[in-house]
Amino acid sequence: LVSGGPFASIEAGWQFTCAVATAGNVGHCWGANTKGQLGDGTTTDRLTPTPVKGGADIPFDSMTAAAEHACGVTTTGVGYCWGDNLNGRLGDGTTTARLSPTLITGGLSWVSVSAFDVHSCGVAADNVPYCWGGNGNGQLGDGTTTNRLAPTGISGGPSYPSVMTGNFHTCAVDGLNAAFCWGRNFEGQLGDGTTNQRNVPTAVTGSLLVAAVSPGYLHTCAISAAISASSVVYCWGRNAEGQLGDQTLTQRNAPTRVAGQK
Repeated sequence: LVSGGPFASIEAGWQFTCAVATAGNVGHCWGANTKGQLGDGTTTDRLTPTPVKGGADIPFDSMTAAAEHACGVTTTGVGYCWGDNLNGRLGDGTTTARLSPTLITGGLSWVSVSAFDVHSCGVAADNVPYCWGGNGNGQLGDGTTTNRLAPTGISGGPSYPSVMTGNFHTCAVDGLNAAFCWGRNFEGQLGDGTTNQRNVPTAVTGSLLVAAVSPGYLHTCAISAAISASSVVYCWGRNAEGQLGDQTLTQRNAPTRVAGQK
């Protein structure tokens, strides 16, 4: 049994991991801590799960681990981030690094938060998405390339029950199971059939209906809306290492069916 467990959920970041314990919904992190990304009030690396500062007083429902920062949403919808704050990725209105959980500014009630390298995004209780942090590739989806220190609404005011961050791009699924992506696109990771950067949500080509979408470093994958034996996985973007699973090393600018599925 891992120290601090059992755990209800877990997520691996870059050189560190965070998880929510079933007992008291206490957040735990371990691994590299040079930027305070473990949230325990120090910059000391930890070899075993270590409670995030605040313990049971900050009962997490979910946590997300990025490169050098992490975020979490409590059981009552309160959002926190901690760690490195370059470009405002913690969403607290500053660029000051935080060694322990710090409230995301704005007073919003959150359903979920997703963090990657230089930016973070979340879905508020009314399914309205917000993003903050680095925006040099339009990954915040607000129609600009301006960094944001606080949650900023995505252009168009759409309703997205699910928003997920990738390295320099972001993807979402709307209430009709349509997929949208925005941000960096030089290897086709937005799936819109081009390699053009998009600063606002742009529909993934092919009228693909999805249940979930997962943007990564330079590629993206999604599972079709029918969660059953007939569900199909599609991927698009960089494929030089075979990460699209289509039995080739060919870049794909549009959703491509992963091989071997019935």
